[in-house]
Amino acid sequence: MRRTRRHAAPRRPGRRPRPDPTPAPPPPPPSTKQELAHAGNESLALALALVTTVAGKHPTLSLADAIQLAGIAAVEAAGGPAITFAPGRRDSWAHAPEGRLFDPRGVADPAAALAAFAARLGMSLRHVVALAAVHSLARWWPGPPVDGGRRGARPRFSNAFFRGVLSGAAPGDAWLLADAETRLLVQEYADNEAALVCDYAAAHEELSRLGPRPRPAPPPAPEVGVVALAVGVGVAVAVVAAGVVAVAAWRRRRRRRVL
Repeated sequence: MRRTRRHAAPRRPGRRPRPDPTPAPPPPPPSTKQELAHAGNESLALALALVTTVAGKHPTLSLADAIQLAGIAAVEAAGGPAITFAPGRRDSWAHAPEGRLFDPRGVADPAAALAAFAARLGMSLRHVVALAAVHSLARWWPGPPVDGGRRGARPRFSNAFFRGVLSGAAPGDAWLLADAETRLLVQEYADNEAALVCDYAAAHEELSRLGPRPRPAPPPAPEVGVVALAVGVGVAVAVVAAGVVAVAAWRRRRRRRVL
């Protein structure tokens, strides 16, 4: 005997998978592939992948801001100075043209080219030279580091780069000693690490503020006295208006009684 519709087992609706509230990280702009192909960005693919994942979890944070924030965190984690983070960068889908970064190779006067590079950025030559301290966080020499560390050891922010230039461990940067002004800066930073830390923090923050577009400042809040005065005047006007209306209504009623 066929089961009637009345006695049929109730159909249980299938459970739909709940949507993941965490949005998937957006793919990096195509320009990042070209940037990774640059010789100055060698072996940064893993770091960029990690930063892209973090940026994808924060929709209000651009990838450019995430990269800048990661650099500041890396310097501080390596024992360097704390640097103020300035957000506001926009991701670019166009690859930056070649020749915008300073490259002493093939230049007749590298020191003059470095001074022109600093002027184009609106920075002092002292701050641009101080930025070279981050070379101590990378493998910029073929042999072991100058400070006695070994390859693979955790990097430490220091003045090792400038000490290496003076000792001849960085022949590719020996041109810094050919110019009188840059030589004095290299000597100062090699002898005084505290001065290097102070100048580097100012230089890194100054350089990082070249990219973001500052948001318009909100209008200044009025002083408390001005606010209180405005509220008092408003209340007084309201009381006077209410009194005028009440007197006019009383006069109309009186006229009706007389008539």
